[in-house]
Amino acid sequence: TPSTFRSQMFEAVEMNLSQRPNGCEDHKEWLTTGRSNGGIPEFVALAIPPRTAFFVHQHPGIELVFLVRGSLHEIRLSDPAHIDRHCTALESPFDLKNPDYRFVRNEFKVGAGGRWLTNEVGSIHQTFTEDEECLMVAVWPGRYMTFRDDQLPDGVFEPINHRADKEERDVFLHQGVKPCQHHH
Repeated sequence: TPSTFRSQMFEAVEMNLSQRPNGCEDHKEWLTTGRSNGGIPEFVALAIPPRTAFFVHQHPGIELVFLVRGSLHEIRLSDPAHIDRHCTALESPFDLKNPDYRFVRNEFKVGAGGRWLTNEVGSIHQTFTEDEECLMVAVWPGRYMTFRDDQLPDGVFEPINHRADKEERDVFLHQGVKPCQHHH
């Protein structure tokens, strides 16, 4: 039911964010203002094909992801957890080449009822799929701060084969679906 889904979302978000540095602060801002790091979140649904690797990015606001089907993988900066949490530039002004930085690999598989994931403000990672697709819906900041290839350490991340500037965000219009008409 919608109320069960909503309560599961709030429980998962609170649990996941409370385990991350500054996550409780991010959660409180989202609950009290509806914003994250001052920005208004957006909704997106994605069907990510197998063997798709996204760009390495930092989250300028929290991201709430519900995995509907498949699995999603990531390589995450774990130590330090953040470099500059409040940087909102479109392209990173810093690199990830510090030899003291530590990265971890994670895999998230969908359970019978789906699975909630969260990314707090300032988290840095790369998401990708392996042999199966991933269907997900997300509330996200509407953009990321991206890293160029020359800002990344050698041998840590997956080769990128997806770029945001190549996305076809108006694909629904090309499939003959008309946008909603506003009634005044």
